[in-house]
Amino acid sequence: MHVKPADDEAPHRRLVVDFGAWLGQPHIALESYFRQALVVLDANVLLDLYRMTPGSRNQVLAALNVVAGRLWVPYQAALEFSRNRRRVVVDRVSSFKHSRQLLRAASVDALEALESALTQLVMFRERNNTTRSWARGDHGLDQKSLAARLAGVMDPALAELDALEAEHDLHPHDLQRSEALLMEIDSLLTGRIGPHYQADELRRLVEEAQHFRYPNQIPPGYLDAGKENPLRAAGDYLLWRQTLDRAARLPDTARQILLITSDMKADWWQLDGKGRPQGPRPELVQEMRDAASADLLLMSLKDFVAGAGVHLDASVSKETLDQLAGAEKAEEVDIPEVDDDLAVLTAREREVLAGVAEGLTNREIGEKLFISERTVGVHVGHIFDKLQVRTRVQASRVFLTSA
Repeated sequence: MHVKPADDEAPHRRLVVDFGAWLGQPHIALESYFRQALVVLDANVLLDLYRMTPGSRNQVLAALNVVAGRLWVPYQAALEFSRNRRRVVVDRVSSFKHSRQLLRAASVDALEALESALTQLVMFRERNNTTRSWARGDHGLDQKSLAARLAGVMDPALAELDALEAEHDLHPHDLQRSEALLMEIDSLLTGRIGPHYQADELRRLVEEAQHFRYPNQIPPGYLDAGKENPLRAAGDYLLWRQTLDRAARLPDTARQILLITSDMKADWWQLDGKGRPQGPRPELVQEMRDAASADLLLMSLKDFVAGAGVHLDASVSKETLDQLAGAEKAEEVDIPEVDDDLAVLTAREREVLAGVAEGLTNREIGEKLFISERTVGVHVGHIFDKLQVRTRVQASRVFLTSA
């Protein structure tokens, strides 16, 4: 016998309420969110404070202090900040080191490219059986002359890189337990960090993320499904659940959530054809309404700081907004991870290292790549320095485990 499912509320359902998130956002009163909403910080926003120059950092902290009474940080965000704080600074220092190595290697690569082209020209002349004499040195194209022309060519670029690095004030050795920035963040967030889940509830939510939400691409967090273990993969979902729980406990008259994040991925945002965020995923908006009867607004750190200048009279400079915009743009670009062992190598150095891993001699690598044995030796020296190895066997092991 067919039993009709009970649904006492069915006569009261309305498209514009129960499915409103998919029907287009109504006009958003931004000032209301800036002046009344619970301001939720993602871990990456706190970590961004360690990526900024001091002047921009001070303005961001000042903007956050204006809304300090309404700030809240999910336990998961506080955990991820604490876990990754040191890594962010180490990665920034490593990125400068990587860029410096690339700039220094550029003139060597340029000389190599010129050498290779000229070698091919000499071979081409021989194949054409020309009787005319022609010597590279007569035209200033011998290796010594080319090297002299390239000497110091990258010095202005290296000087600019040094100037950029000098703008930052935090280094790994500064990150003690009582480090000044950490103390300022701790003071700002004291009493404003949410509770953690007990083991049984945590297990249930991780399993829900892994076995139901992520396979069905229900946001947020499904783009992290490939992380090293299920608990780490569920991080965004745990943060989201903690935010829903907090929103449900707000007074009925003040249920607005302003979630600030530097995560620009498609499992949080609706993206346009160029990958630019246009607003929160409708699933998130609707889930916030269904679970907590609250309205959700997702915002980047740049937009929050800019809005604080407009709606909260915070002091915000163009330089700070430009720096935050640059950080957002970097999120949209596929940048190699600096902790990739081979990321510090140039394309040519990787080719040389591949030859080393094959067991080829410098002469054999040079013949294969159409470069001189001496140039191969220069590359091998750079590879050893960059990978911090001393033997060809050690270098080969790094290549084979990273390839």
